[in-house]
Amino acid sequence: MTLFRVINKFFSFLYFFFRYLNFKVAFLFAHYHVSFYAAETVKRKGNNLLFVYTGNQIPISQTYKFKQELMTLIKVLNNKHVGVVSVNESGFVVQINNILLNIFSLSNIVTINEVFIEKLYGISTPGNNNIMIDVGMNVGYASLFFASSDRVDRVYSFEPFPETFEEANKNINLNTAIKKKIIPFNYGISNYSGTVEVPMLESGSAIAATNTLMIEYTKITPSKTIKVNLKSIEQVLDEVLTSHPDQNIFLKIDCEGEEYGIMESLNKNRHMKGITGFFIEWHVKGPESIITVLNDNHFIVLDLPRTDVDSGMLYAFKE
Repeated sequence: MTLFRVINKFFSFLYFFFRYLNFKVAFLFAHYHVSFYAAETVKRKGNNLLFVYTGNQIPISQTYKFKQELMTLIKVLNNKHVGVVSVNESGFVVQINNILLNIFSLSNIVTINEVFIEKLYGISTPGNNNIMIDVGMNVGYASLFFASSDRVDRVYSFEPFPETFEEANKNINLNTAIKKKIIPFNYGISNYSGTVEVPMLESGSAIAATNTLMIEYTKITPSKTIKVNLKSIEQVLDEVLTSHPDQNIFLKIDCEGEEYGIMESLNKNRHMKGITGFFIEWHVKGPESIITVLNDNHFIVLDLPRTDVDSGMLYAFKE
């Protein structure tokens, strides 16, 4: 660390300490580069942080878990559509547009920001009674976002990691009005069916992967591994298309590298004709091979790369 950075963090610490009169808040805000502008939107109220624009409050003791994403936490809890409805030892529950969601971790706040604030999947789908296939359910936020739409009839959701799957079930069960729309499965999707042994990360981790490419890219060296089950996309679509022969089928694919094998498999079988649209997050290898498959199958594609990481979003719909 350079002398300039040390001095900068020291003066930031002093600023935050005199603002909040709390050592823990001052250290976290200074160390993880919370901007002075963002700090103006957060006050201390006893043992809580108060978010000025909404009146939301969470215990100071819970801020440590958000570390590198403190700016995202501030952004989310200052959003007028987000309300903290309860707090417990593990985290807190928020309500966003009548959807209740647990927030337990850094990964949770990042995903909530993407799905509900930035609206990563906020594209209006045509017609009614649409079917969503959520490949890479994680803790269920996207599945609940889709299920909350009157245009969506059913959401089939797939998550291979058991702890993350259980966290997703907790979120789904908070939402009694729409949970019946969601059918969750505790296995992942790939271009084949089988079992793989992979690194075991914390529940809800955004980089948990079943794909060798992503595991090697992230250089994960876990203390534990876990065996998880995979099912081929062809088998899944056989079942879904048979159950919903006359409905629009959309695939949301965010599965840390498995997207390449999935799209290659779709390109080789008859099921591509039965799909109306895709929401695909690509990783590391770039979007080109996926775009080629989509174009060859007469989809119109929008490519939105991220400039700061090796990933991006593809939105594709039938011509």
